[in-house]
Amino acid sequence: MNTRSICLAVLSFGEHSGYDIRKMLTEGPFSSFLAASYGSIYPALSQLESEGLIAGRDETESGRPTRRVFTITDQGQVALQADLLDVPKPDEIRSEFLLYAALSPRLPRDHIEAILSERIELMRRRLGEFEALAETEGKDCGSSA
Repeated sequence: MNTRSICLAVLSFGEHSGYDIRKMLTEGPFSSFLAASYGSIYPALSQLESEGLIAGRDETESGRPTRRVFTITDQGQVALQADLLDVPKPDEIRSEFLLYAALSPRLPRDHIEAILSERIELMRRRLGEFEALAETEGKDCGSSA
C-alpha cells in the first residue's frame, strides 16, 4: 500500500492534518500497520487534494501557525475502496522480541516471563486501539465531505 492509500485510510476515520496523520502512523492506532514520512505524506496529501479525493481547509488559532486539515470526499472513499481490493504485500517482520523468543532457552526464566508479560500488555493496548478504531468506523461509516 502506498502513502496515498495510507492517507486515505487515516482520513476515512475523520479529519486530520498531515502532522496528525504522521503521529497516528508512528504513535497512534495506525502504528501497527504501515509507516510514512512527512516527506511522503505532504506530497501525497497535495496530490489527493488536486484529484478531489480529499478536501482541505485552513484552521487558524491565535498564537499558532495555520494548519491545513483534510477530509476524505466521496470520491476518496471510492478510491480507498478500490485500493483495498488489491492483494496486500507479504508482511515484513523484524522483531527483537522474536530473537529473544528464539534464544529463550539461553535466558533466565524470570527474564523471559518479564518480557512475555510486557508483550502481553502491549498486545492488550493494541487490541484496545483496534477496537476503538472499529467503533469509530461504525460511527463514521458513510460520512464524508
